[in-house]
Amino acid sequence: MNKNGYTLIELLVLIIGLGVVTLITLPKLSTAFYNNNEELYQESLNVFLNNATLYGNNVVKEEIKESDNYIITINDLVEAGYASLLNGDIKDVNGNSMLNIKIKLIYDESKDSVYAEIFD
Repeated sequence: MNKNGYTLIELLVLIIGLGVVTLITLPKLSTAFYNNNEELYQESLNVFLNNATLYGNNVVKEEIKESDNYIITINDLVEAGYASLLNGDIKDVNGNSMLNIKIKLIYDESKDSVYAEIFD
C-alpha cells in the first residue's frame, strides 16, 4: 500500500479472492436450504404421526383391534382435536394441503398399543 491508497493489483487480488469464496459457499448454502425444507416436511409428518398414535390409543383403540386396515386423515385428527389448523388449512413446504394425507393406525398386540404410519 502506498500513501495515496491501495494499488490496482491489491484491489484485483481482493476481488478475485471474494469471487472464489463466493463460488465455494453458494452451492453449499442452496443445498442446505433445500435439505432444510425436506427436514421440515418430515418433522411435520412426525408430529402428525405422534398425534395419530395418541388418537388411536385414547379414542379408537378397540376399533383398531378389530380392524386390519384402520385409516384416518389429518383432517380427521383436526376434527377430533388432535391437530389444529392455521388459517383454515395445513400446508407443506411446497404450499400443498396436508389435510388429505392418509395415516394407517396399527394395533401392536405385544405392547398393547397403537402406532401410526403414513399410508399411500
